[in-house]
Amino acid sequence: MQCPMCGAYSPTDAKVCYRCSFVYVSSQPNPAAKTPTTQTVAAAPIHNEPNTNVETSITPQHEQQAPRTPYTQATNPAIAPQQKSKRGLIIGLIVVLSLLTIAISTVAAIMLLGDNRHETSTGSQTAISEDLQPIEVGRFPFTSSRQITDSDLYGLTAYDLRIMRNEIYARRGFIFGKQDLIRHFSQQSWYQPLYNEVTLSTIEAHNIRVIVAYENRLKSTINTNKNVGRYPYTSTQKLTESDLEYLSSYDLRIMRNEIYARNGYIFDNDELRNYFSQQSWYQPYTYNPTLNSIEQYNIMFIKNYENGSNPDSY
Repeated sequence: MQCPMCGAYSPTDAKVCYRCSFVYVSSQPNPAAKTPTTQTVAAAPIHNEPNTNVETSITPQHEQQAPRTPYTQATNPAIAPQQKSKRGLIIGLIVVLSLLTIAISTVAAIMLLGDNRHETSTGSQTAISEDLQPIEVGRFPFTSSRQITDSDLYGLTAYDLRIMRNEIYARRGFIFGKQDLIRHFSQQSWYQPLYNEVTLSTIEAHNIRVIVAYENRLKSTINTNKNVGRYPYTSTQKLTESDLEYLSSYDLRIMRNEIYARNGYIFDNDELRNYFSQQSWYQPYTYNPTLNSIEQYNIMFIKNYENGSNPDSY
């Protein structure tokens, strides 16, 4: 054993150097036999702080591994579109069910409370209120004060029913679009046209429904016999010039419009309306009469003859 102080050699089992009396310690490591670097690295975990003597290329294992990527839909492109499709289908079903629920609720509300909207003869809608007081003016004032039945309508013409029905709107100040209604109600001292939409009482709304239903039944039973009027053949056979050559301009006009009158046409012209209202068979109920092919032909034939024989005729 060599003394580290003086360099003298002593026996291996010596406790002190015989030359300089240096005391040998058995636990002290031999400086000549250094521990390899790898052994130092293995002993490092006993310290609380990192071993600064370790080469930087040697790092703990948990720092060498890359962090794990959480598994999401994006990690599997084949599954993501399917899940998106299912999610879209679920959202679509929810929307459809919501719309169905709203529709069912609306229908139920209408059935329970009653429809509070009605249309006038011009197509405008009116609201209904239970608080309105009746206005008893006109030819049929009771239609605003009490509920009517078919017995109140029996014997009235299609024109009378139309006036009765629209008189309810007129009492509430409705502005009419049809010329014959404008003309009729403008002659009533009580009529004040103020509104494009009006509010009716529940009694008035009920009576309008009763009148409309009666009108529809009357239209289906109106005499469709074409053998009425001064010139009934104009609805069943085609005319020739010999049928017209001795007629005046006035007669030609009556003949032509009589075809419309037999089909229930409502005339706006005062003269024609007054003339045909005196005919027992005349039942005005429409602005769009249905004409057969013979009637359509004869109307054009008479009109052309009128223009040819008297260009100033009307």
